[in-house]
Amino acid sequence: MTTTQTHQAQIDEQETIWEVPDALWTRLEPLLIIDKPRKKSGRPSRDARSIFNGLIWLAR
Repeated sequence: MTTTQTHQAQIDEQETIWEVPDALWTRLEPLLIIDKPRKKSGRPSRDARSIFNGLIWLAR
């Protein structure tokens, strides 16, 4: 294995700080989910966890 491959493997194993851990998400999910009917037009919505991860990434 080359040095580059070893370094990439170490990076892949590390957990990112902008992804919400499962334990935290189970506590946050009930607070963030809004039961509203979706509009028919427009872009399909994303799931709440990926939106929250995006907000954490932007705030970093």
